[in-house]
Amino acid sequence: MNGTDLVLVWVLLIFGGFIAYMVLGYLVTNKKLKPPFLEPAERLYTFVSACLALLFFGGIAYLAIAYYFTESGWYPRTREVNVYCKAHDWVNGELQTCYSFKSTDKTADGELTALSCSANDESHLLNVKFWGPITADRERIWKCERLTSSITCKLQ
Repeated sequence: MNGTDLVLVWVLLIFGGFIAYMVLGYLVTNKKLKPPFLEPAERLYTFVSACLALLFFGGIAYLAIAYYFTESGWYPRTREVNVYCKAHDWVNGELQTCYSFKSTDKTADGELTALSCSANDESHLLNVKFWGPITADRERIWKCERLTSSITCKLQ
């Protein structure tokens, strides 16, 4: 079996399971089954319903956690980024306004690759801790603080 066949098998299994769940629900709720089969069918239907509810709410919790860690800006991320600045003019502890531009030169997951802190072509590859979304889908303004060997930037 190749990959396409496996995907088709999984799709058919999921579709068949959905149809079986719907038929079982119809039989249980309308009392179409006779007494020796009714009680186990009710238990099975309740168990499957609880599993589906758990799967649904677990998926919502997963999406909420993924949003928190990637897009909310409440959790910092550190990346190595090209920073365009005059290193000798930016002392430790000093704050500067920096810009990240909308770019087609993005990483595989769409993150920004450069930060411009002055109108200078002097580039330095530094560790930058970002507080905010770091996607390169639009221009962003950052308030950055220079530390000894890194920079911390907060979204404005």
